[in-house]
Amino acid sequence: AKCASASCTLVVLRVEREGTPSGQGLALNACYAVARGEYVGEMESDDLRPPHAFATLKRALDDNPSWDASCSRIELCGMERQGMRRFETWQNEQISPRDMSAGRFIE
Repeated sequence: AKCASASCTLVVLRVEREGTPSGQGLALNACYAVARGEYVGEMESDDLRPPHAFATLKRALDDNPSWDASCSRIELCGMERQGMRRFETWQNEQISPRDMSAGRFIE
């Protein structure tokens, strides 16, 4: 993939599991520890995003300085089991900061 500017750098990390925790949390924490940019974007290995997606998310943050994060709506393409459909509905209902505080962080 092409970077939008000459300052774009892709770093590939290998994360060795040392007990717990493991999985996505361990990998994200390792990435955050070495990140040097103003923003951090995250995608899972099976995610697809349109080319403009990260620019749109960055613009939302730039336009709303009180926000800590931005996210996008999703559309399933493949794993369309009932549980994934419920996740898609739930994820896409998180529209405003109020929606997110009410429903995003419920375990």
